[in-house]
Amino acid sequence: MSASYTLFIFKSKFAIDFCRFIQTIKIYLVFFDTFSLGLGAFVAILSGLSGLGIGIENMVSGSKANNVKQESIIIGWREWLALPDLDIQAVKAKIDTGARTSALHTFGLEPFESGGILKVKFGVHPLQRRKDIEINCVADVVDRRRVTSSDGQSEKRYVIRTAVALGKIRWPIELTLTNRKSMRFRMLLGRAAISEQLLVDPAKSYLTGRRLSKAYPKFKKMT
Repeated sequence: MSASYTLFIFKSKFAIDFCRFIQTIKIYLVFFDTFSLGLGAFVAILSGLSGLGIGIENMVSGSKANNVKQESIIIGWREWLALPDLDIQAVKAKIDTGARTSALHTFGLEPFESGGILKVKFGVHPLQRRKDIEINCVADVVDRRRVTSSDGQSEKRYVIRTAVALGKIRWPIELTLTNRKSMRFRMLLGRAAISEQLLVDPAKSYLTGRRLSKAYPKFKKMT
């Protein structure tokens, strides 16, 4: 095959490709001219598509950030916490991952109805051996549940839903009401109520501090 023939084929192929390119440009120009978009609108569309891509990327990045688990907080097997909805400023609780249900020591339980809603009145001595500190509470009853204690005794308890504040976090829990007078702790925080953000170190105590232990006035002896 001669060199001139080869050059002719190359030029012909280039001419065909170039013609196709021009034809494509003409089609786009006709399209934009038909809809009166013009070059400015074309640039605007490109910018909009670019912005949309950035927006989608930001949405994906934001979604990934939201899915990142928050930093865990390590707590001990006993901690001071508060029950703000019940006006209980401080109570010492045992963090018991072996127990499913949470329990609060109460006395004087009185169920009643208000507006068709079952409620319960009860009293709380948040500190052991301090009957002078008494808190009267009212809460909605969300359930009555049979619970078996660690000593094998079974009883039907009122269940309420309330907020618990521990360290810097606060979350809602279900709490059963019972008499824990003979128990060492006025409250038991079971595994069903333990936030996913918490990790329990069974060898440590009061890792969130003891500031709440000073929430109540000191006992004054009668003179």
